[in-house]
Amino acid sequence: MSPTANMEHDLPLQTRAQGPCSFTYDHRPTARSIHDSVDHAISLHLGSRFAGRCAGGATRAQVYGQSYYGSGYPYGSHGSTWVGGRPFPFYYWPVYIGPYEYYGASEYGPANSTDRPGGPMYAATIFSDDPKYNTSEVYRLLGDRDSVTAVFSALRQKCSVVGDVVAYDPSSDNSSHTLPRVESIIQYYRASSFALSLDGYTNSAAAVTPAALTNNTGQLVTSLLPPTPFPGSINPMLLDCINRTVGTSLPLLDQGSSSLPGSTTDSDSAGTMIACMHLVLLVVFVSGLVKGVTTWLSTLRQERGTLLDRLSDLASIVTAFSR
Repeated sequence: MSPTANMEHDLPLQTRAQGPCSFTYDHRPTARSIHDSVDHAISLHLGSRFAGRCAGGATRAQVYGQSYYGSGYPYGSHGSTWVGGRPFPFYYWPVYIGPYEYYGASEYGPANSTDRPGGPMYAATIFSDDPKYNTSEVYRLLGDRDSVTAVFSALRQKCSVVGDVVAYDPSSDNSSHTLPRVESIIQYYRASSFALSLDGYTNSAAAVTPAALTNNTGQLVTSLLPPTPFPGSINPMLLDCINRTVGTSLPLLDQGSSSLPGSTTDSDSAGTMIACMHLVLLVVFVSGLVKGVTTWLSTLRQERGTLLDRLSDLASIVTAFSR
């Protein structure tokens, strides 16, 4: 649901370079408040949760997906509905939808994972009390903590919305922490790492079906049912304001960011090197100290032995004279 065009964003790359993570994009200039590009794609290093996967390379112009989970990937979707094993074009992971399996979402759980770029998953309830919109519609945001709070703040300023932000926990007994439901999501953004839902809306194409629970490589986007139309009573002005603001205010990570999964910044590397040097010096110092103490104790033992020998000789002489 791009505000400028109704088109699918899961398109083949224009060009592909030699490396598996070397992609070329059409970096069209845009005027956005937060980073427009996340630089070129890289491979996540060994030791990270998703080591070896491609990450990065997407731009803000590619931030809009569609209404189905797994949409909005500039590369790596291959027309499939399954998100398991996919790259991270924006570095962010797809939203975790649980507590059941849903097109591979379990791979990116749990919802409170501190490994997730941007922090654990949060949700926000938003509605407008501005008379110009004159509507009682309730929308919800779903994504990582940093993204939800950033977008919520932008929406309050630009769309006159109010609401609250809570931790998202789909397995909770408290219903306020389990919303939104996947069937009520009307738009995905940033490679399905952020979502917007509408209370009271049910998209039959997003239902939890057997196909959603199983990794069937033959399950393609083209096999999905058409999305259920929006209610005719919604206020298009408010929805348009929310949709545009989400697209322009969603944070994008730079390659050098310390929040990247499985990456380190130059300052992190320098700090690590300094820490290693300090550790080496400490080991050398402790080793020298231990060696010195050992030598001193050995010398002390030798001197004590010599003294005892001399005392023994003296005792022998005294004994001889006493006879």
